[in-house]
Amino acid sequence: MRCGPPVGALVISPPAGGKTTFLRSAAYLLSTGPRPYRVGVADERGELDLPDGLCDRLTGCAKGRAIELLTRTLSPEYLLCDELGVGEEAPLLAAQNTGVKLIASVHGGSVEDARKRPCARTLLEAGLFGYLVVLEPGYRVKVLTTEGELLCG
Repeated sequence: MRCGPPVGALVISPPAGGKTTFLRSAAYLLSTGPRPYRVGVADERGELDLPDGLCDRLTGCAKGRAIELLTRTLSPEYLLCDELGVGEEAPLLAAQNTGVKLIASVHGGSVEDARKRPCARTLLEAGLFGYLVVLEPGYRVKVLTTEGELLCG
């Protein structure tokens, strides 16, 4: 796999397909790796529970508001949020202008399914993601560029 500057990723899978677990692991690895990054987590429903001190996490706050607060006050290098929905595009597009990289998830059985969701489509077209991570049944993972080039899987 090519290595380059850190970029964002959209994680795609059907419900109960491992998206939240993937995001939890990504937050941990990014914030504790050999070059720890500042990680902000917009955790609207309290599902991305992490040990204290690893990341800045806002829980119980509407995702859009949490994204705004994290980017304005805590300057994360990575911003993670689960299950993108309609109406959450504006704060994420604004966050893009701060240089933060977004790792987010969306329900879908395929990249085509994800592109049908208005929020995901808008963010993909705006260039927020460099990679698409598709979690498939049987614990199979495919990683693609947003242009469709298969990197692994």
